[in-house]
Amino acid sequence: MVRIYTAAGTLAVCASIWSKTSFALTILRLTKGTGLRNVVWFLIISLNVFMGLTGLFNYIHCWPVNKLWDFAAEGTCWPVDILINYDIFSAGKLC
Repeated sequence: MVRIYTAAGTLAVCASIWSKTSFALTILRLTKGTGLRNVVWFLIISLNVFMGLTGLFNYIHCWPVNKLWDFAAEGTCWPVDILINYDIFSAGKLC
């Protein structure tokens, strides 16, 4: 089940990124001023970077990766506080 939840979480993050990026591209097509276009491009790039890291962290926060679903496997994971704090930060980027 953990494998499915990890994959589903990553796909949900990707869907969120792509939907917001497509809307931003629509806004970009409607803007004429270069100042506003630069702001929209900044938002597109920063959204994709920060939310992309959220999807990546689903897989790299434990090493080896099979420790994500096999709790008895040897390895280490990041402290939960790191993931929670970063997810709160990236959720603020979604708004």
